[in-house]
Amino acid sequence: MIQVLRLQGTPREVGRQYGEACREGFRAFHARVRELAQEHNEWCDEIHVMGEAIASHYPRYYQELAGMAEGANLTLDEALLNHRRLLLAEFTCCTNIAFFNTPAGPILGKNLDGAPSQPNDPDYNFIARHVRYENGQEIVHTTIVGDLMSRDTCLNVRGLAFGGSSVGSVFQKSLRNPTLEAGLYEMICSCATVPEAIAFLRRYPYVGKGYNFVFVDAQGQGVVLEVACPLVQVRQPEPGEDVIFCTNHYNLPALLHADRRPPLGMEYSQKRFRFLQRKLYQERAPRTVEQIKALLSAYGPQGGLCRPIDDGDPSVTAMSVVARPQEGRFEVAYGRPCEVAYERVL
Repeated sequence: MIQVLRLQGTPREVGRQYGEACREGFRAFHARVRELAQEHNEWCDEIHVMGEAIASHYPRYYQELAGMAEGANLTLDEALLNHRRLLLAEFTCCTNIAFFNTPAGPILGKNLDGAPSQPNDPDYNFIARHVRYENGQEIVHTTIVGDLMSRDTCLNVRGLAFGGSSVGSVFQKSLRNPTLEAGLYEMICSCATVPEAIAFLRRYPYVGKGYNFVFVDAQGQGVVLEVACPLVQVRQPEPGEDVIFCTNHYNLPALLHADRRPPLGMEYSQKRFRFLQRKLYQERAPRTVEQIKALLSAYGPQGGLCRPIDDGDPSVTAMSVVARPQEGRFEVAYGRPCEVAYERVL
């Protein structure tokens, strides 16, 4: 089962609790970041610009970063360097699906995929955090130990959930803009509905590598945000459809050539997208919790989402998440969902 941290207090206090609980993980992550920083001499200067942008736009997030540094016995610069590392344009892979109307209410399903080494790589030590803040906000999300990451899968108790898929962005970005991670985290701590989330994230341009995000709320509203940083674009559901999904390429016409997928990555992104089109649009698979788990667990000659799908697939599914915004329920299968069971975190 995935490790679950239960944290509460102000952002500074929550960050300190997180850093203390995962001190060795933070330091192992930072050791690898220091190695990478030797190949990126500009990082040490950039982190101060990045830190100023986060502090001025999202001060609560910045306070939590500072608390993490204190708890993990890192300097603030070391914590910011960890954060800078996660802006690298690496070609990780994920799938996200939302059903808007099921017997259990709206559902978000997510498979987190990576390269074959990642499930056991100390750079990718995933945990779940269940956080209750002093202002009444409450969220559960997955993150890599070593930073405060929100782009994977998040749910708040006000009925909003989202999950992200790495895509990349060819557009020029500036570290004088806030990081996408900071914006997403403040959004999930502030918004209750999909329209609120869209308005929140459109306030600023962001720096980040570029993602697709499936959003769904307790009212059954859902969209995909195609975030080719610094741009934020909205893809609506197909007319008459009660589902939406994304893989690792953009689908909006204006962004068709804005990704940074290598050819093999694009091939498998399109394979998974076509699999979902067939299952959900053509075969009309049932809209149920059991069915979304079956889709996330599928692999083989007929296609699927659980990596590796076939012998040529270079990726491995590290974990799978199913979130139910109406119930405030968050389940994680820590490993390939075709091999391990979903267990409830919240």
